[in-house]
Amino acid sequence: MALLQDLRYAIRLLARDRGFTTAAVLSLALAIAVNTVMFSVVDAVLLRPFPYRDQERLVLLWGTKDFQVRRGISGSQLENLSSQTRRLENVVPLQLNSFSFSFGQDDRDQVQGAYVGTKTFALLGALPFLGRVFSESEEAAGGEKTVILSHRIWQSRFGGDASILNRALRLNGEPYVVIGVMPQDFFFPDQNIGLWIPLTKHTWLFAQVHGLARLKPGFSLAQAQAEFDALSARSAEADRNVRTGIFPLLQVVVGKYEAALWTLLAAVGGVLLIACVNVANLLVARGVQREKEFAIRAALGAGRGRVFRQLLTENLLLALVGGLAGWLLADWALELLHRAQLTDIPRMNRAVLDRRVLLFSVAISVLSGMFLGLAPAWKASRWNLADFLKQGGATSGQPGRGALRDLFVMIEAAIAMALLVMTGLVVNSFVRLSRADWGFQPDRALEVSVDWPSRMHKSAALRTEFVESAMDRLKQLPEVEAVGMGYGVPVRWNAWKPTKLLVNAREVTLGWQAGTWIVGPGYFRALGIPILKGREFTKEDHAGGQRTVIVSTALAAKVWPGEDPIGKQISILRPKKEAAEMLRKSFSLSLARKLWADPDSWEAIPPMDVVGLVGNVRMFGLELEPNPALYIDYRQEPAPARGATLVLRAFGDPRQLTETVKKVIRGVEPDITIKEVTTMQELVSQSIGGRGSSTLLFIVSTVFGALATVLAGIGIYGVVAYSVNQRTQEIGIRMTLGAQRGDIFRMVLNRGMRLALFGLALGCAVAWVSTRALASYLFGIKPTDPLTFALTLVVLASVAALSCYLPARRAAKLDPVEALRYE
Repeated sequence: MALLQDLRYAIRLLARDRGFTTAAVLSLALAIAVNTVMFSVVDAVLLRPFPYRDQERLVLLWGTKDFQVRRGISGSQLENLSSQTRRLENVVPLQLNSFSFSFGQDDRDQVQGAYVGTKTFALLGALPFLGRVFSESEEAAGGEKTVILSHRIWQSRFGGDASILNRALRLNGEPYVVIGVMPQDFFFPDQNIGLWIPLTKHTWLFAQVHGLARLKPGFSLAQAQAEFDALSARSAEADRNVRTGIFPLLQVVVGKYEAALWTLLAAVGGVLLIACVNVANLLVARGVQREKEFAIRAALGAGRGRVFRQLLTENLLLALVGGLAGWLLADWALELLHRAQLTDIPRMNRAVLDRRVLLFSVAISVLSGMFLGLAPAWKASRWNLADFLKQGGATSGQPGRGALRDLFVMIEAAIAMALLVMTGLVVNSFVRLSRADWGFQPDRALEVSVDWPSRMHKSAALRTEFVESAMDRLKQLPEVEAVGMGYGVPVRWNAWKPTKLLVNAREVTLGWQAGTWIVGPGYFRALGIPILKGREFTKEDHAGGQRTVIVSTALAAKVWPGEDPIGKQISILRPKKEAAEMLRKSFSLSLARKLWADPDSWEAIPPMDVVGLVGNVRMFGLELEPNPALYIDYRQEPAPARGATLVLRAFGDPRQLTETVKKVIRGVEPDITIKEVTTMQELVSQSIGGRGSSTLLFIVSTVFGALATVLAGIGIYGVVAYSVNQRTQEIGIRMTLGAQRGDIFRMVLNRGMRLALFGLALGCAVAWVSTRALASYLFGIKPTDPLTFALTLVVLASVAALSCYLPARRAAKLDPVEALRYE
């Protein structure tokens, strides 16, 4: 009954003091909203269990020990290692790919998929929502081609039709039978994968793949890595570049996001702390105004516990109202965050305001209410009538209250400094990413990806005829400046990597990765890749002419250091057809190692004259240094049969050409599949935005940085203004005794700035330590960048100066006579 009475009184009191209630609720609502949103993301991505059995023991394997470089490993090498390992079980291959998807006559689309071993789903412990998983018989070549769909694809492309089982669809022009649909929460290896196809042994033994396996009980990841290091060393003759890396599946899936998400959650917690400090300051000031009430309550027999409970009820009610408003704001903010399309963050789409998030929101609201009210309630409960009468009824406050408010100001300034430094680093990094030099000019460039119809798959002549006809027609468009083609473009990289080169009859085994790109005339001009020496490919570089090649400056520096590469000759070594055929028929790993080490099993393609030197291009992402690259004319090298990319450079906005380009291409070949038409600028933006953690850091840190700055400024202003209000009579006396208005102004300003600057200095020390957690998410800037620290210090010092200036100006304008009458 007493609690209900306290609650009714608290409601009347908060309703009466609307200005205070609005300011406090708004501060808490904004802070609780960003905390609720951030927790919903952390909960969805990190805290909920993944849809795998024994997820801690699942590992991925690829052909490098560098976590950032996800290089494949040859299928034969993976088979060799898996047959010898004693610390891993059920090693299966994995290969990602994109597919031209069609169901019906004209329904053509692009979908991301994965080739997987038939035991993959058993290894993951995943059962289908509909149908069945792959059987071992489907690993053999020549059988019926089958596919399993993700729940997302099943819903979006087939409307959740349960009769989809055993129906046929076409992938890359080939018929596949749907045998299963996975559950809604299942994804592997990421949520962008829409379908899975069994990887036949005949295929994966001669391809670059990744591996999926499970650690055997009793063995650690370090022990498995040591074993694979030893196995790789013994097979060094087979492939000197392969040093298989073993990584936990969870690290691969969420590892690059984990630190960023926890850092953001801690940072938005700092915003909540600033908001609580602000409201606590308001409550302390309000408590001083209610000293008469507290003294009378004490005189009438109310114990300290009773007063404490009343104030704590008011504070909890205030926090819960703020939490409710914050929940409504969070629902709106989370919807905006989903629109940012951070699809590369796994399970980001599962971030919702559910029961778990509600409990978190209620918990932080209650804790906030207790935190912001404990000190004011404790101090207010100590007042009695005798103390009040000794001060003549004045509400000047008790000793120590000013020290508490000063401490609050320093805490606010310190937290704001640390958060704004983080914001500055992230924004600086994002701007650098947006302006980074890729080595090509993405503006005004349009990329058109096509898949060949089935009749072109086995005919290089038909493919060449289509490319030349399409390029000739596109060049005639008045809006087009240049047209080129290639089997892959930067960002959407698509290159094969030679292992051995022949340079001036000298064999060079590469200890570094090199990309070989198959392109055509106009490719470099259309993409804006600078030709530094020599020339681009021309019509003279045809199939029957002297073979030519264009090299990047990175490759020239490694093969011909300090020399001019133009006119030099280079050749690529590859296994002879006879050796490759023997391997295809035998599946013998011992034979593979023997043929690899046997010089007679290798042949050099005809030597190529270096006719051009071009700049380095960041083909694989901004985070990695440009790889050495060779560019071969598509007419002189057998090209992939799966499709090609046309690149156009427009005089104006390339997006205006989309429909025109489609009509021209279909006019050349009606059966062609146009997978995608997009600008290179959009691909670059997606690559930057696709680093979901960086984009999330940018969005959230900008929000909480702005909130922290505003809240800290309001907090400093409130404390200084309250101090002026409390010292009005003192200021009047000083002015009566001869103090000038400038003296009063400087006194108030100096006191506020000393508190703020001390807090900012403390914040610099906190930021210097805490921002190191951002190191892996920053581009082109160090977490201790002195310029960012200096600019942040200037910004916050300016905000503090403005917050102190307004009360100081008001104090300097006080009329001494009126000030002495102030009570």
